Amino acid sequence: MVSAPRPARRALSRLASVARFLAAALGLFLAGALLAAPWAVTTAKTEAAFGPHDATYAVTTDGAITVDLGPIGQLVIPAGDKLPLGLGVDVTVEEIPNHAGVPVSTIDELAQDATAYASLFGDIDALVTVVRNGIIADALTRDLIAAGIFTLIAGAYLLHRRTRRQVDAASERDPADGPMTALVLSLAAMLIAIIVVPVTAPKQITPNPVFERTPLAGSEMTGRFSGIIDEVARVVTDYYDDNETFYDTARTSFDAAWVTRPTSPRTTSGADLVPRPNWDQPLAGEKPAGDGTEAATAEAADGGEAQAGGQAGEEPVEPAGVITVLMASDIHCNTGMSRVLARAAQLSGADLYLDGGDITMTGTTAENICVDSVHQALPQNLPRLYVKGNHDSADTADHARSLGWKVLDGQPVTAAGLTFFGLPDPRRTVFPTGDVLERGETGAEFTDRVAAEACAAKDIDTLVIHDPRQATAALGDRCAGFAVSGHWHRRVGPEAYGPATRFVNSTTGGALANALTPGPLKMPAEFSFIRYDAQTRKPIDIQVVTVDMDAHVSFSPWMPIPQPGPWAPAEAE
Repeated sequence: MVSAPRPARRALSRLASVARFLAAALGLFLAGALLAAPWAVTTAKTEAAFGPHDATYAVTTDGAITVDLGPIGQLVIPAGDKLPLGLGVDVTVEEIPNHAGVPVSTIDELAQDATAYASLFGDIDALVTVVRNGIIADALTRDLIAAGIFTLIAGAYLLHRRTRRQVDAASERDPADGPMTALVLSLAAMLIAIIVVPVTAPKQITPNPVFERTPLAGSEMTGRFSGIIDEVARVVTDYYDDNETFYDTARTSFDAAWVTRPTSPRTTSGADLVPRPNWDQPLAGEKPAGDGTEAATAEAADGGEAQAGGQAGEEPVEPAGVITVLMASDIHCNTGMSRVLARAAQLSGADLYLDGGDITMTGTTAENICVDSVHQALPQNLPRLYVKGNHDSADTADHARSLGWKVLDGQPVTAAGLTFFGLPDPRRTVFPTGDVLERGETGAEFTDRVAAEACAAKDIDTLVIHDPRQATAALGDRCAGFAVSGHWHRRVGPEAYGPATRFVNSTTGGALANALTPGPLKMPAEFSFIRYDAQTRKPIDIQVVTVDMDAHVSFSPWMPIPQPGPWAPAEAE
């Protein structure tokens, strides 16, 4: 047998050496990650909002969530059903940050802070999810860094030993020396890992009965402030109970109204309205008449109603030729409406969630929880599309983008088979102080830019601009055939507007002027279903859902998108 040429043998030998090296490095890395995991978990921390405050959340081993309120005292919450393995979290509440560039009065700031507190207690699960994700990310980062350091140190040591073995190859050695050394190293590493893990005794908690029936059930308030916490907690408890009862009732009312909602005869694509050739003959693969035709007819009769009307708890299937968009706008941190929107998305089988802006009150980082609330409530795989409103900020848009939302910012965006174009509102409004121009651009300049960029984009199915006035030039110049907006807190359309059509959604948060939005509705809230023909990508019709101040839900009839009328642009004066 002829042996392989020497160069080939050398190459195979090098390849085998590289493979052994990589396997050894991977083994060391995995061993380091395993050894460092307890330390990484118990020292993990993250930063997030706590109402309007900045706060630091650090993992402990005392089985309690401890909110340190400084001189006020501590709020101690049992973590048994929230965190595994007896872990806890220390929450250090810090100052309320100043937002440079936004001039507000003290009264305005207090109102914003109250809104942030209300949003926190209105949907505390959203904050829990944000903190949990942040802690997991920090723990993984710490574990990977520690594993990398362990790999480098252990690898350097083993490489040094290998070099010494080669030098001392002629000397007599104990054959058990290698395994014994590895065992000693492993035990030493485990001992170090155990020593550096901070361990504290479980915290003893005396539950305050005032927290019963709230997410803080089983909690204790310490410090001198505990003497007046009963009255404060009653206010919080009443708010929480009212909020939960109202929006649970609204969701149940939505289920009941869904079954009897008005239906539309238009449930197929435009192409299906034109008879195909030989329409009276069966298609290939279809059964001829007489083989189940009656059953098919009965199924269609039953299925047509189920398809259009649906049943609560079922996942309806729109015809393949129809795209359904669930649109909301001007939620203004009313996190209670998140569960109603989620139910609407679930029962309708919506293909896209479209947010027309003003999801927050002032766009502070603390109000990112308002975006989190909607994001976590909606079905996981439902695409989200968002345009910034004047009460949002660039930080709000960045946060939505970090959650995986598609943010309209001057580029065409394709979602659910449709092409959307939009631009963020240039203002940042803090009521009643007024507007701050975040981009240094006036309303008139922005309106002109919307028209110019929309015309340059071409092939736009829907123009999404928060303030409908700032979409008028683009519609008048035929840069878009259909536009949707919010901002006015009242519904307009669908209506013909010059050579195009438009629709203005009302406030989904029931945002009444001079009133805090979180909590039971202060005015009716509305969101909409917009259906598109999947082949032509043209809007077909719109159905508006209204949640009244008594939590009753009603559906409008399907309103067809009107055809644009004759258009004569106004002459310049």
